[in-house]
Amino acid sequence: MSYHFLFRIIICFGSTVLFTECETGTRKEYTGKEILLKSKESMSEISSIRYKFEFAFENSSVGWAKGSVESSTSEELNASKFLMEGIFQMIPEMPTEKINYSSDGNMVWLANETSQLLALGNKDSRDLTSYTAFATLPEFYEENPFWKEISGNIELKANRIIGSSECYAVKVSWDDGTIYTWYIDMQDWLPRGMSWRGESTSWQEYDFLIYDLVTNRSFFTGELDLSINSDYAHFKSENYEDAIGVGDKSPSWQLAGNKGNQWKLEDYKGQRVVMMFWNTWCGICKRALPIIQKLNDEYDNVQFLAMNAFEIRDPMPFWENSEYTFPNLLQADDVAKMYDVPWQPAFVVLDEKGIITMNLWGAPDDFEEQIRNALTE
Repeated sequence: MSYHFLFRIIICFGSTVLFTECETGTRKEYTGKEILLKSKESMSEISSIRYKFEFAFENSSVGWAKGSVESSTSEELNASKFLMEGIFQMIPEMPTEKINYSSDGNMVWLANETSQLLALGNKDSRDLTSYTAFATLPEFYEENPFWKEISGNIELKANRIIGSSECYAVKVSWDDGTIYTWYIDMQDWLPRGMSWRGESTSWQEYDFLIYDLVTNRSFFTGELDLSINSDYAHFKSENYEDAIGVGDKSPSWQLAGNKGNQWKLEDYKGQRVVMMFWNTWCGICKRALPIIQKLNDEYDNVQFLAMNAFEIRDPMPFWENSEYTFPNLLQADDVAKMYDVPWQPAFVVLDEKGIITMNLWGAPDDFEEQIRNALTE
């Protein structure tokens, strides 16, 4: 059998084990629902987790990945500490490439194999923290794990050995063809992994397993290296402490344009300005650029500027082959930091006095409307 989607992560626990309840010298029999409820109870006693992981996909935008995770289960999932490397397809039309991912629980870094920074943001950067899905088991963080499974069709399958753990295999299915199979350790009742199968997607099946899981310990300061490269020492959250926001006057800046000419913010004194921070590997940015062109055509008294930041390749071939008529300013990384741009696309609007009237990170469905509203205030 071939699968469109295969994902592996492996888990083994430390030296402390608990023994399954026994009756008259034999292991007690449980129903699938009872196993899930006992696992839910065990997870409620976890305050912190740490583990290593590895997984591989077939026919997916992810080739493989491995890394470490450390977090408090009382915190939000995106506040976890991560160190991960793997093969990812960062840009839809480009081949996969090796990517390093690092988060210290506050700031997030993405870099390529040559340690070139691809993206930088905070823990609320949705485009960046989506990578946590490749490394975490969300049930460890949920207040009510297995709430969906309890309502499904539950049956027990053949036990599965994962690392040194013998696990119950609890299969849960729904009428739409979705199937989860949870692997619950027979001794401590904590999950060792999960398989998923769905009929309505090209990602047909995956296994998710974790190894070297340790729970309820104080964090292991110094043991989990959360930096990708020492060259990123200057990409720390304190660089954002002096960032400006809505209501502040924009600082001055000067950047080179498409044809080598220099562009200064002072050149637009007395004029409203809309800046869009973007780069060529950002698919959402490419979908937003035509909207900015439409606004540029409509508003004669507003200067629209594309601010190319955190770029990984020469953006000019893309720009020269486009029909965009507003300026594209290059190497805008430092300017992006001035405006506290956590990820891209990002939009900054200035009024005639150079006061920031809007900071918008990402491109929600109503981003055009938000820009229009900022221009009419």
